[in-house]
Amino acid sequence: MQLLVISMWRFIKLNRKYFYIAALVFCLVAYSELFNSSDNKAKPWPHLTATPLFPEQAVQSKQASEQWLFVNIWATWCEPCRKELPWLQTLAGHFEKSSFSVQLISIDTDLNLVKEFLLQYHIDLPVYFSSREDVERLLNNAGYPISYLINPKGQIVKVYTGVKAWHSPEVLKELQETMQSDDW
Repeated sequence: MQLLVISMWRFIKLNRKYFYIAALVFCLVAYSELFNSSDNKAKPWPHLTATPLFPEQAVQSKQASEQWLFVNIWATWCEPCRKELPWLQTLAGHFEKSSFSVQLISIDTDLNLVKEFLLQYHIDLPVYFSSREDVERLLNNAGYPISYLINPKGQIVKVYTGVKAWHSPEVLKELQETMQSDDW
Protein backbone atom coordinates (compact mmCIF):
# COMPACT_ATOMS: atom_id res chain seq x y z
CA MET A 1 0.00 0.00 0.00
CA GLN A 2 2.86 2.38 0.84
CA LEU A 3 4.50 1.74 -2.54
CA LEU A 4 1.21 2.49 -4.24
CA VAL A 5 0.93 5.84 -2.46
CA ILE A 6 4.47 6.86 -3.48
CA SER A 7 3.82 5.83 -7.08
CA MET A 8 0.55 7.72 -7.18
CA TRP A 9 2.19 10.88 -5.79
CA ARG A 10 4.92 10.81 -8.46
CA PHE A 11 2.30 10.31 -11.14
CA ILE A 12 0.27 13.27 -9.88
CA LYS A 13 3.32 15.55 -9.83
CA LEU A 14 4.18 14.67 -13.44
CA ASN A 15 0.62 14.68 -14.82
CA ARG A 16 -1.54 17.20 -13.02
CA LYS A 17 -4.33 16.88 -15.56
CA TYR A 18 -4.80 13.26 -14.48
CA PHE A 19 -5.07 14.17 -10.80
CA TYR A 20 -8.78 13.32 -10.54
CA ILE A 21 -8.35 9.95 -12.21
CA ALA A 22 -5.44 9.14 -9.93
CA ALA A 23 -7.41 10.20 -6.88
CA LEU A 24 -10.32 7.99 -7.90
CA VAL A 25 -8.04 4.99 -8.44
CA PHE A 26 -6.41 5.58 -5.06
CA CYS A 27 -9.81 5.72 -3.32
CA LEU A 28 -10.93 2.51 -5.00
CA VAL A 29 -7.76 0.68 -3.99
CA ALA A 30 -7.97 1.99 -0.41
CA TYR A 31 -11.64 0.94 -0.22
CA SER A 32 -10.75 -2.49 -1.55
CA GLU A 33 -7.96 -2.87 1.01
CA LEU A 34 -10.25 -1.81 3.82
CA PHE A 35 -13.18 -4.08 3.02
CA ASN A 36 -11.47 -7.06 1.40
CA SER A 37 -8.68 -7.70 3.86
CA SER A 38 -7.27 -11.20 3.94
CA ASP A 39 -7.96 -11.69 7.65
CA ASN A 40 -11.06 -13.78 7.42
CA LYS A 41 -12.14 -13.01 10.98
CA ALA A 42 -15.81 -12.64 11.77
CA LYS A 43 -16.84 -9.49 13.59
CA PRO A 44 -19.42 -9.50 16.40
CA TRP A 45 -22.93 -8.27 15.69
CA PRO A 46 -23.29 -4.92 17.49
CA HIS A 47 -25.75 -4.23 20.28
CA LEU A 48 -28.38 -2.67 18.03
CA THR A 49 -31.63 -1.71 19.72
CA ALA A 50 -34.41 -3.17 17.61
CA THR A 51 -38.03 -3.48 18.72
CA PRO A 52 -40.29 -6.23 17.34
CA LEU A 53 -42.99 -4.89 15.04
CA PHE A 54 -45.12 -7.90 15.94
CA PRO A 55 -44.11 -9.10 19.44
CA GLU A 56 -45.44 -12.61 18.78
CA GLN A 57 -42.84 -13.04 16.01
CA ALA A 58 -39.85 -12.01 18.11
CA VAL A 59 -37.06 -14.57 18.15
CA GLN A 60 -35.98 -15.53 21.65
CA SER A 61 -32.29 -14.99 22.40
CA LYS A 62 -31.72 -18.66 23.31
CA GLN A 63 -33.28 -19.73 20.02
CA ALA A 64 -31.19 -17.16 18.11
CA SER A 65 -27.96 -18.39 19.70
CA GLU A 66 -28.48 -21.81 18.13
CA GLN A 67 -29.18 -20.51 14.61
CA TRP A 68 -27.60 -18.84 11.68
CA LEU A 69 -29.28 -15.45 11.36
CA PHE A 70 -29.79 -13.60 8.14
CA VAL A 71 -30.56 -9.98 8.97
CA ASN A 72 -31.80 -7.67 6.23
CA ILE A 73 -32.01 -3.93 6.83
CA TRP A 74 -34.57 -2.20 4.65
CA ALA A 75 -37.13 0.59 4.30
CA THR A 76 -40.40 1.02 2.43
CA TRP A 77 -39.01 4.10 0.64
CA CYS A 78 -36.14 2.00 -0.78
CA GLU A 79 -37.18 0.54 -4.15
CA PRO A 80 -34.49 -2.22 -4.21
CA CYS A 81 -35.49 -3.16 -0.65
CA ARG A 82 -39.12 -3.61 -1.65
CA LYS A 83 -38.06 -5.68 -4.64
CA GLU A 84 -36.04 -8.19 -2.64
CA LEU A 85 -38.35 -8.74 0.35
CA PRO A 86 -40.48 -11.41 -1.39
CA TRP A 87 -37.23 -13.19 -2.33
CA LEU A 88 -36.20 -13.13 1.32
CA GLN A 89 -39.51 -14.78 2.20
CA THR A 90 -38.61 -17.53 -0.30
CA LEU A 91 -35.07 -17.76 1.12
CA ALA A 92 -36.45 -18.41 4.60
CA GLY A 93 -38.31 -21.46 3.29
CA HIS A 94 -35.18 -23.07 1.85
CA PHE A 95 -33.48 -23.79 5.17
CA GLU A 96 -34.60 -25.55 8.34
CA LYS A 97 -36.20 -23.09 10.75
CA SER A 98 -34.32 -24.66 13.66
CA SER A 99 -30.94 -23.76 12.15
CA PHE A 100 -31.60 -20.64 10.01
CA SER A 101 -33.72 -17.55 10.53
CA VAL A 102 -34.33 -14.57 8.24
CA GLN A 103 -35.06 -11.40 10.19
CA LEU A 104 -35.88 -7.95 8.89
CA ILE A 105 -34.99 -4.62 10.46
CA SER A 106 -36.93 -1.68 9.11
CA ILE A 107 -35.51 1.82 9.45
CA ASP A 108 -38.85 3.41 8.57
CA THR A 109 -40.46 5.93 10.89
CA ASP A 110 -44.05 5.17 9.80
CA LEU A 111 -44.73 1.71 11.24
CA ASN A 112 -48.25 1.58 9.77
CA LEU A 113 -46.73 1.88 6.30
CA VAL A 114 -44.41 -1.02 7.12
CA LYS A 115 -47.34 -3.16 8.32
CA GLU A 116 -49.36 -2.37 5.18
CA PHE A 117 -46.43 -3.31 2.96
CA LEU A 118 -45.84 -6.61 4.77
CA LEU A 119 -49.52 -7.53 4.55
CA GLN A 120 -49.75 -6.58 0.89
CA TYR A 121 -46.80 -8.81 -0.07
CA HIS A 122 -47.55 -11.62 2.41
CA ILE A 123 -44.25 -11.25 4.27
CA ASP A 124 -44.45 -13.14 7.56
CA LEU A 125 -40.83 -12.99 8.66
CA PRO A 126 -39.87 -11.57 12.05
CA VAL A 127 -39.70 -7.79 11.62
CA TYR A 128 -38.01 -5.32 13.93
CA PHE A 129 -37.63 -1.59 13.70
CA SER A 130 -34.71 0.58 14.63
CA SER A 131 -33.63 4.13 13.98
CA ARG A 132 -31.72 4.78 10.81
CA GLU A 133 -29.16 6.75 12.80
CA ASP A 134 -28.42 3.81 15.12
CA VAL A 135 -28.15 1.37 12.23
CA GLU A 136 -25.77 3.60 10.30
CA ARG A 137 -23.67 4.42 13.37
CA LEU A 138 -23.35 0.87 14.70
CA LEU A 139 -23.06 -0.97 11.40
CA ASN A 140 -21.17 1.76 9.56
CA ASN A 141 -23.34 1.63 6.47
CA ALA A 142 -25.34 4.16 4.52
CA GLY A 143 -26.73 2.13 1.63
CA TYR A 144 -29.83 -0.03 1.50
CA PRO A 145 -30.69 -2.81 1.33
CA ILE A 146 -27.90 -4.43 3.27
CA SER A 147 -27.91 -7.96 4.65
CA TYR A 148 -25.76 -9.72 7.22
CA LEU A 149 -25.15 -13.44 7.65
CA ILE A 150 -24.49 -14.06 11.34
CA ASN A 151 -23.22 -17.36 12.71
CA PRO A 152 -24.61 -19.01 15.87
CA LYS A 153 -21.78 -17.37 17.86
CA GLY A 154 -23.22 -13.94 17.00
CA GLN A 155 -20.49 -13.00 14.53
CA ILE A 156 -21.03 -11.35 11.16
CA VAL A 157 -19.47 -13.67 8.61
CA LYS A 158 -20.77 -12.10 5.40
CA VAL A 159 -22.15 -8.71 4.38
CA TYR A 160 -24.27 -8.31 1.26
CA THR A 161 -24.88 -4.82 -0.08
CA GLY A 162 -27.54 -3.99 -2.61
CA VAL A 163 -30.40 -6.03 -3.98
CA LYS A 164 -29.75 -9.74 -4.53
CA ALA A 165 -31.90 -12.50 -6.00
CA TRP A 166 -32.11 -14.48 -2.74
CA HIS A 167 -34.27 -17.14 -4.35
CA SER A 168 -31.73 -18.01 -7.09
CA PRO A 169 -29.94 -21.38 -6.97
CA GLU A 170 -26.51 -19.67 -7.12
CA VAL A 171 -27.18 -17.51 -4.09
CA LEU A 172 -28.71 -20.38 -2.14
CA LYS A 173 -25.64 -22.51 -2.92
CA GLU A 174 -23.29 -19.71 -1.79
CA LEU A 175 -25.16 -19.33 1.51
CA GLN A 176 -25.16 -23.08 2.09
CA GLU A 177 -21.42 -23.32 1.43
CA THR A 178 -20.68 -20.39 3.74
CA MET A 179 -22.69 -21.93 6.57
CA GLN A 180 -21.03 -25.34 6.10
CA SER A 181 -17.52 -23.84 6.05
CA ASP A 182 -15.25 -24.60 8.98
CA ASP A 183 -13.95 -21.02 8.94
CA TRP A 184 -16.67 -19.84 11.30
